[in-house]
Amino acid sequence: MSELENVEIDYTQLEVVDIVSNLKSIKAQSDILSYEDDINKITDSFNKNLNSEKEEALQRFIEDGGVKEGFEFRLDQEANECINLIKEIKESIKTARSNKSETLKKNKVKKENLIEELRAINGSSDIGNQSLNRVKEIQEEWKKSDPVATAVNNELWPNYKGLLDIFYGNRKLTFNLKDLDRKRNLEEKEAICVKAEALADIQSINEGSIILNDLHKKYKSIGPVPEEQSETIWERFKAATVVFHEKRDIFMEEFKQKLDENLISKIELLEKYGAFIESLKGEVFWKDAIKEFENLEAQWKSIGKVPHDKVKGLNDVYWSMVRIFLKKRSAFYKELDSLRDESQKVKDSIMEELTAVIESDDFLNLKNKVLDLQKKWWDSGSVSKKIVKQYNEKFKNLCDSYFNKVRDSYAEQDKAFADNLESKKQLINTFIDSVEKDTENALETLQAAWLSIGEVAHKKATVIEKSIESAVEKIESISIDEDLKDTFKSKLEVLLFAGHPNAERLISDKIQELRKKISTMEYDMGTLETNKAFFSRSKNAEKILKDFDDKIADLEKVISKTKSKIQLLR
Repeated sequence: MSELENVEIDYTQLEVVDIVSNLKSIKAQSDILSYEDDINKITDSFNKNLNSEKEEALQRFIEDGGVKEGFEFRLDQEANECINLIKEIKESIKTARSNKSETLKKNKVKKENLIEELRAINGSSDIGNQSLNRVKEIQEEWKKSDPVATAVNNELWPNYKGLLDIFYGNRKLTFNLKDLDRKRNLEEKEAICVKAEALADIQSINEGSIILNDLHKKYKSIGPVPEEQSETIWERFKAATVVFHEKRDIFMEEFKQKLDENLISKIELLEKYGAFIESLKGEVFWKDAIKEFENLEAQWKSIGKVPHDKVKGLNDVYWSMVRIFLKKRSAFYKELDSLRDESQKVKDSIMEELTAVIESDDFLNLKNKVLDLQKKWWDSGSVSKKIVKQYNEKFKNLCDSYFNKVRDSYAEQDKAFADNLESKKQLINTFIDSVEKDTENALETLQAAWLSIGEVAHKKATVIEKSIESAVEKIESISIDEDLKDTFKSKLEVLLFAGHPNAERLISDKIQELRKKISTMEYDMGTLETNKAFFSRSKNAEKILKDFDDKIADLEKVISKTKSKIQLLR
């Protein structure tokens, strides 16, 4: 009777999640040393795939403008779990190997003691049931005892077998005992057959292959069965193995078909890539183009494995298109840098004109020119991000210098400014006293009266800010709808600009700040949507998806409130 070959698993075709499943199955095995070759194959395959992914990620990072020394490759949760399992299993194998020698020595002593006891029983005059029962116990202990070195076993086994033969030869129960032992072996092999037959319904082919290999080892370790049942039980076990092999063959055929389907999908996607690259001519709205590129990149990553012999060809075409896109994008940003250089020259000229106005003896009559220069400043485009803050602050300081000089020239207005300040402080105090009784009416009254009062001294603006902050805090303490509360607070904050000599510029600054905030939040929301789409393909991802939905909802709410605030400012 020939034994079937064990099922070979092609680890190079497995996804990380399947490798993790296999590692967990191996980790649970008691005879961990017998899986050392499997662990080495898994480690080699995983490391090759990981290195390949790392090289691809590094290539993309460098092509995106990164420096190799600044590259950081981050592993996902499944890859980290795989690495940890490999380390744990290898440590278990190392421990098992270091303990094996000592264990074999102990097993040798145990078996020698059993042999000596058998020898003592054979030398005893007691051949009754007590000796028979003890011999049965010795047989069971020998059967359950752990293995010893092959050379030692070759020495001990003949002695053990010979002593048993002497014992049973002295008794006419030998054949009956052997028959009982064979029946027990038959029961054990029948139980193994049941487990092998159950593999016909198992979902994971890789897990089934591990189980079937283990069942083959156990089947071979069990002794003979009654001769008339020997061929029958073997045919049953072989039939169960064949059924699983057929199931595995069907799976492999379906897997190959899936690889071919993935190949078609990637070829079709490359055609889309080609059309996309071809469209990057003339006037291109690069914000949309970058989003489309990221969408195509996400689709490429979402498609599974393809036949091994097609991988290089597909990747070569894909990366050639990616390089073309990056090259065109780089050319666009170079042109953008050129436009920013022109804007910088215009802004330099504006600041020179504004400086001349400030130093002019006729500066009081040049207020309209300053306002024109401010408009020209904001219409002149953007400069490099590295200097935008510096330029804006410098221009702001020049404008402040001019208006401070104008303001200082109207010393007679100081008293009016002081009166206006006191009036506005009183309005705030009145509002705070009456707001709880009728919030909306109190706010409308405050707004109408506030707009009828002139401006206050620039140096007293912080006093007004603190007064309005007090009113905002009062609104915050009132029990009303949160959205209505936010609207009231925004209307109060807008009062800061009413009557301000630079109200137009300050409102414009505030609107720009809020727009940037909205842009940042929309980008973050897009990132969350992308991550949500990625994790939606994972098993048991409900909690993660719920967290993404909550975060997206929160961002949408803040964006809506910010847009409402912009509308109020306008």
